Amino acid sequence: MTTTTSRYLLAAPASSECSDLGRHLLQCRAAQGRMFAASIWAERAHSLVAPRFVTSVAVVATMMLVGGWSI
Repeated sequence: MTTTTSRYLLAAPASSECSDLGRHLLQCRAAQGRMFAASIWAERAHSLVAPRFVTSVAVVATMMLVGGWSI
């Protein structure tokens, strides 16, 4: 009886881990929708602009002045 009981005790956490993994994978798939793609694009734009913030602001302001837009 001890062997049977220990086998079931070991199987219970594995079953729980599998269901937890299944739920996690569902959440990951749900998170990768349209907004996921937008957030990736925003991260890439931020990584390009952030280190050159002053230069980026100057370029945008120059483009607005040349284009005739008022700030």
